[in-house]
Amino acid sequence: MKKNHGFTLAELLIATTVLLLASVGILFTYVQCLDLNSINHDSSSVMQQTRNMMEEILASSSATVHDTYNEKTFPIERPTGIILVKVNDQDPQLLIVTVKSFWKQAKGRVIGEDLNLNGSLEENEDTNKNGELDSPYTLVSYIYHR
Repeated sequence: MKKNHGFTLAELLIATTVLLLASVGILFTYVQCLDLNSINHDSSSVMQQTRNMMEEILASSSATVHDTYNEKTFPIERPTGIILVKVNDQDPQLLIVTVKSFWKQAKGRVIGEDLNLNGSLEENEDTNKNGELDSPYTLVSYIYHR
C-alpha cells in the first residue's frame, strides 16, 4: 500500500479561502485605520487653529472685539474650512465670544452643520432646529468689558 504525502485539492482550496478571508479582513482594518488617522490629523489641526483664533481674540482690546470679530469668518488652512466667530455684547460689561469651526474631510464629509462652508445658516443646514450653526469644535469664552 502506497502512503500519500501532501494535501488534497480540497484541503488546498479551503486553506487558500481561509487565508484570503483573513487577508481581506486585515486589509479592511488597515484602510479604516488610515481613514481614522486622517480624521484625527485634520481634527487636531482644526482644533489648534480654533484655539489660535480664540487666543488672538482674547489678546485684543475688549473695546474692539465686537467690531473686529463679530459674525466674521476666517479660513482654515488645512483642511479646507472656516472658523466662524460670534460676539454677544448684550451685557455691557461681559462679552461672550463663540468660535466654531467647520471643515470638509478629504472624502467630502463636512464636519459641523455649515455644509457649504459659507458661515451663514441655510434652511437645510440646521439639523437640530436650534436656529444656529453647530459644530463639535466650539470654544466659548467670556471677556470682562470695562
